Amino acid sequence: MIGALLAIGVLYTFGAGAARGVNAYLASKYNRPSPPIQPPPPEPSFPGVVSKEKPWLFGKEGEYEKYSNGCNISTKYETDNHPRAYYAIPRGSETDGNQFSEKSDKIVGILYHTPENYMFPLTPDNSGKIQNGSRGLIELVRNHKKYNYLINRIGDIYRIVRDDQAANHAGDSLWADAKNYYVLLNESFIGVCFESKFDGASSLDQILTEAQIISGRRLTDVLRAKYNIDDANCTTHGLVAVAPEEMLIARHHDWVHFFPFEAMGLSNKYKVQPPTITDYGFTYNDEVLAKKLGGKLWEGAAMAVEEFNRRAARAHVSPDDLRLKLRDRYLAQRNKTFGLHAEQGDVNNPRVSKNPAAGESTESGADQSTSAAWKALTEK
Repeated sequence: MIGALLAIGVLYTFGAGAARGVNAYLASKYNRPSPPIQPPPPEPSFPGVVSKEKPWLFGKEGEYEKYSNGCNISTKYETDNHPRAYYAIPRGSETDGNQFSEKSDKIVGILYHTPENYMFPLTPDNSGKIQNGSRGLIELVRNHKKYNYLINRIGDIYRIVRDDQAANHAGDSLWADAKNYYVLLNESFIGVCFESKFDGASSLDQILTEAQIISGRRLTDVLRAKYNIDDANCTTHGLVAVAPEEMLIARHHDWVHFFPFEAMGLSNKYKVQPPTITDYGFTYNDEVLAKKLGGKLWEGAAMAVEEFNRRAARAHVSPDDLRLKLRDRYLAQRNKTFGLHAEQGDVNNPRVSKNPAAGESTESGADQSTSAAWKALTEK
């Protein structure tokens, strides 16, 4: 009798947990309150079943790699660019830009993008147009070696630039984990692009399909397992892109809002103070705020601005004086990385190439300085 009761209790607990995950997902998607279930144990980080096993390559079938978590990657359009090579800069090093660890080719992170191409409504009568659009985007990405992976609107995953090769996806960019800074993230981060359009969207539902979210989670799990990628280094293009001449954030602004970090099994990087601001002093002006950030800084950026100002006060210098020194540091570190690929340049960087790759504007939206003092400093 006791054994039967225990069995019933286990089944109840399991069923309640599954129901909570489904209810939480439906509530978040359709904005309906989920029915309460008592007693309320801790919520899962992602609705649905999450395997405790790291995904592995289950086998190959034709042009597809098939992984144990259901991730299928097409290799039909694979191409090369140039081998990865970069310097990792120890975090906390001085501002002279000359302290580097050994050169590396290790993949340390994932950077998520949108290509900003035209999106036909996802309806049955548009199937042909959607398929043609996806094929055209694949060819564009392949020709310009823009991303390592592309996820189309029905969730198909294509590897474009091979993992061990740097794709032209990040341009001037900066991120950090607990140990190192990384500049020019083409070299150290894998670029994952969702076929979608960020500009003009007011919610995630207007950007990604459910199929893309599912495939994005599966691909994220595969890449993190394969290369031992830290959660801290999984972020979005809009949070890392910078305009160094003007010292402005959000040179490109795809995914400055709305990215579904939790659905990808990741911590929310919108709550993290970006090293672009805290450690290097990149900032924003009214135009960036209005046109790229929707009139409001994300939470981590707002905290980072306050921290940078406190840092300047502790050093007994003005924020603009410290910012100028840090700009020189970034440029020195960027140029040293460029030196590893002198023959390649960076087709995604308008300061290096007159003809940047298609699919990404060179307009920084950053033609005004943050203050008269900063303008005077940068014109010296």
